[in-house]
Amino acid sequence: MRRFENRTALISAAADGLGLAMAERLSAEGATVVVLDKNAEAIAIAQDRPGAAGIRFEGVDLMDADEIRAVVAHLSDDGLRFDTLVNNAGGSLHTPRPFLEETDTHWETVMALNVTAAVRLTRAVLPHMLERGFGRIINLGSKAGR
Repeated sequence: MRRFENRTALISAAADGLGLAMAERLSAEGATVVVLDKNAEAIAIAQDRPGAAGIRFEGVDLMDADEIRAVVAHLSDDGLRFDTLVNNAGGSLHTPRPFLEETDTHWETVMALNVTAAVRLTRAVLPHMLERGFGRIINLGSKAGR
C-alpha cells in the first residue's frame, strides 16, 4: 500500500524546485495533490512532467488573502479534504541587501511571502483538519530569514 493513499496534500509555491519534488513524491505515494503557485509559466512546465500527472495546479497569489480564502473554499466545494498542508512559499524576493539597506517595503514584502502567506493558508485549512480530527502542517523556512 502507498503511504498517502486516500490523503490530500496542499502545497504552496510548488510549481518547481523543492515544492514540485514534494508534490511528485506525495502523488507517487498515493496522495491527491494540489499545488498553489503564482507562476503560470512554471505551472505549464510542471504539468508536462511525467511525475506531475494527476497533480492539480491552481494559480494563486499567495500574498493575497482573498485569493487564498477563495481557492481553499473552491477546493473544499470540489470535495477535497485537507490532510496535509505544506507551507513551502518563501525567499528573499530579490531583496538580499545588508540589513541596514533594507527598506520597510522590502521587509514587509519578504515577511508577507515567508510568514503571512503560511499563516493565512493555515487559517484557511486548519478548520477542515479540526473538523475531521486529523491533519499535518509542515512549514518550511527560507534562507531569507538569515
